[in-house]
Formats: sequence, structure tokens, C-alpha cells
Amino acid sequence: MFTLIIEDKHGGIADEYSFEEGEFYIGRSHNSDIILPSDNVSRRHARLYTADGRCYVEDLNSSNGVFVNGRRIHEVYQIQRSAQIKIGDYYLHIESDSESVAEEERTFCRLVGRNLAFANQVFRVQRKVSLVGRGKDCSVTVIDPSVSRIHGKLTVERSGSITLEDLKSSNGTFVNDDRIDIATLNHRDVVRFGNVEFLLEIPDAVDRPPSRPAVAPRERTGTGTGPAPGDRRYATVGVQPAYEDDWGAPARRHGPRSPWMILSVVGAVIVLAAILIAIFNKDIFGASEPAKPGPVVEQPDTSPDREAEERERKKKEILALIDMGNERVKNKQWDLALETWNQVVDRDPLNAEAQKAINQIKVWKRDKDLLDEARKLRIDLKRGQAAKLLREIAEASIYWEEARGELAQLIASKPTMLMNADNKLRQKDCEGALEELKEVQQVDPRDTSILDQIDDIQKKLGTRKCNSR
Repeated sequence: MFTLIIEDKHGGIADEYSFEEGEFYIGRSHNSDIILPSDNVSRRHARLYTADGRCYVEDLNSSNGVFVNGRRIHEVYQIQRSAQIKIGDYYLHIESDSESVAEEERTFCRLVGRNLAFANQVFRVQRKVSLVGRGKDCSVTVIDPSVSRIHGKLTVERSGSITLEDLKSSNGTFVNDDRIDIATLNHRDVVRFGNVEFLLEIPDAVDRPPSRPAVAPRERTGTGTGPAPGDRRYATVGVQPAYEDDWGAPARRHGPRSPWMILSVVGAVIVLAAILIAIFNKDIFGASEPAKPGPVVEQPDTSPDREAEERERKKKEILALIDMGNERVKNKQWDLALETWNQVVDRDPLNAEAQKAINQIKVWKRDKDLLDEARKLRIDLKRGQAAKLLREIAEASIYWEEARGELAQLIASKPTMLMNADNKLRQKDCEGALEELKEVQQVDPRDTSILDQIDDIQKKLGTRKCNSR
């Protein structure tokens, strides 16, 4: 079983497919099996197919190419587990379930949660390549607003080292508080995805006993080859150093022969004094006052009934917020809707419906901003820029119909724009005509005849047929 996850340029999941075997054509044409609606995707861009349990991708002579893990491919390419495929503005991720049992049983490393709702949770990394993110198809699923659907990738290299790569996440990937694009991880590194922090544990490093420094054998006699006095590499407590006199014979010790006898007598005196104080405590110091009882602290009610009531109250509160969030989405009150759904996540961080709603609201809010900006540009007669913004709104958006209407109005103004370009050309204002035609080409990029006109004018620049500005 293969799973294809399509991520748009804003980090949102555009679509997901699951398939066993087959052949699929990718492109912006509605006749494609997998449709990627974008100007930088060709009508018939690439072919994705399976054979003998493996998945392959092929570039079908597209204009902007197919990139696998950042490199453009020029022939059929076998997709490795969790490879990142870029087509136009879209990123495609392929996951496969065909992994050996032995590899599944092995734990390459562990991620131990340190904060938020993931404190003390343990994620075992048992694949050589594992995606990390909110998406349900990620090997390490971290459901938190600060984590992208496909946030990062853990890879076990042939050498056994583990690398972490950030997959263009919104809030970044950090190792020991340093933001990274790609980094090699060490045992007990602190790894952070967005705001969620983990401690990395590598079992091989944990199980390996710490190496002990070799200790040089101690000399039995003071012949000048032992450690120097004060050398901290050797223990000296309770050991008297031997010194040599001028004739090479060991020097005699001075001072008391039995210091332990003095220490024993002092200890005995201290013990006897403690016993006497314990016996005659009241006579010496007087009776102590009885301790006053402390304030009575009311214990919280932790009975099962109380806990059930609290869970039911929280559940009703979340359901009320969900209803309010859906109503505000229906009314296109994006800021209020986003605030409401964030309150749901605050109360239930694992609520998948809330995470999906937040991501969708962010996309629709962006589309609304694009639409408003495009309308302002059209009024200012900046038609090319307006058309470019409108085409960033996907067909799946609730604002697509409005965007398509705005585009229709811009294309309807195309004859007027061509007339303006022709008038400027007659006045030998070649640069003005060129600017006008470039704007026409932005409004209707499918009209290839405009490109021919642009080429003709560019050839005239610098000749007598054009006036210099």
C-alpha cells in the first residue's frame, strides 16, 4: 500500500491518495488523474506508477521539471521511502507500508517529550526514514498548532548516524535551540518542532557503558618515578608520600606515630556528650512548648463522580465552541472563527477537527486577502499584477468563483490593452508598447501570439523605428 500526500506552497495538505498499484498522470489538466492547479504545472507534467512493489516517477518533458529531494530528474526515478517530490508549487510525499519486520522491530532512536501535552510521551523511531508532523500518515505524529502537517524528516544513514531535516515548516526545526535546515543528531540532543520539545535518546549510546580512563600502576617504593606531589590524577588521601634523602634512602617520617588513637578519643568524648544532653535535656534547656496545629487544608474532591462531572463539563464546553466556530466559518468571520477554534485546541490539543479547521481557515483568509488586493489593483489599472494574485487562489477555495469572475473581467479588457499597445507602437513608443503587451501576457498567459509580438518589438529597440525615452 502506497500513500501520496500533496502539500501546497503554504504548508497545507491539498490532497491525499492511497493506492496499491497502477499508473497515474499528474498535471493541471482536468483530464489528469492527480490534478495540481497551478500555472507552473504543465497540463501533462509527470507520470507516477508502480511495478514489483516499488514506486516510480517520470518527467513528461514538462516546462518546469520534476525535482526529487531538491534535484531535477531527467529519467525514470525510483522513489525511496519518504522522498520529497516537487512539482510546480506542490510537494509530494510517498509513504509505503512494505518494510521488513526486522526493521520494524528495531528502534533506531527515541523522542521523549519534554513539554506541553507531550511531556514524558515516548515516540520510537523504527524506520530508516520517518516523517514528523501533524499529518496522520507521518511516522511520528505530533498534533500541535505550531507543528506543520509535514514538518521534518529523520533519516538513519548507512553509517548509523541519524540526521534531521526541516521540510520547509512554518515555525522551524531546532536542535539545542539552533534553527536548522539539516543536522546530524547526537545522544541526548534537545530537538524542537515548532513549540514541541523532545529529548533524543539513541539506544546504542544509552546501553554502551561509559569508558573508564586507564590508571597507571602505583609504585611500591619511592624511587622518584611516582606522581609528583599535588598531581590530581592520583588519589592521595590517607597516603603519605615517600621522599628520598641526599643518599637515596627513604626519609624518615616525623610527627605522631598513631594519629588514629587521638581521633578515637575525640570521637568517644563527642558521643558521651550527646548521650548526656539527651538524658538531661529538660533540666538543662527547659521543657519545649507543644507544637501548634497547622491550618487545616481542604483536600480537593478527587472522587470518581467529581472527575466524571468535570469531564462532562469540559466536553460540553468544547462542543459549544465547535458549534460557534462552525457558525463563524459559515459567516466568513475568519478572525473570530480562528480565535474560537484555537480555544478548542487549548482545551483539547489532540482534536483533529479543530486542527483541520484552523488550517482551512488560514487558507481561506489568505484567499480573501488576495481577492481584495487584486480588486484594488484592477481599479488602479494594474491588470497584470491583479491577474497574478487571482491565479494563486486554488479551485477548491470558496473564493474561486469570485476570483474567476474577476479574471473574466480582466480578460475582457484585453482588446483595449492591445489597442493601447498598438497606438504606442505607431507613435514609436516601443518601450511603452512593450510594457502594455507584457501586462496582456500576464492577464492571458495562454495567448502565445503575445510572446511573438513582444519578440518583434524587442528586436526594434535601439533602431530608428523606436524613439528613445
